[in-house]
Amino acid sequence: MITLDAKRYMVNGLYNNISHVLCYVGDEEIRLNIYKKTISNDTLEVRVYLDDTIKGRVYNFRIVDDLETSLFTPNLDFVKSDTSSLLLSFEINGIEVITNDYIQ
Repeated sequence: MITLDAKRYMVNGLYNNISHVLCYVGDEEIRLNIYKKTISNDTLEVRVYLDDTIKGRVYNFRIVDDLETSLFTPNLDFVKSDTSSLLLSFEINGIEVITNDYIQ
């Protein structure tokens, strides 16, 4: 079983490596700067801000590192109007995967 300390270690590693968010608005890929990152126990929260200049279909989100390696790909697809701003919050939890498969 993975310990809470190990989960915290993994979440801290992600915290230190997440650089920005990429997504598409219409047919154009844009870069969103991280508004805020926080850690609580084994949960990492990443917030990005979409101001009122961003409008249209927003989709294909990728939370990436400095090399733009995709670390997480939240499944979001929505239409945003230009009349308001939007603050998005992504939560990433330290999870444990257990398998009973055996390789012979």
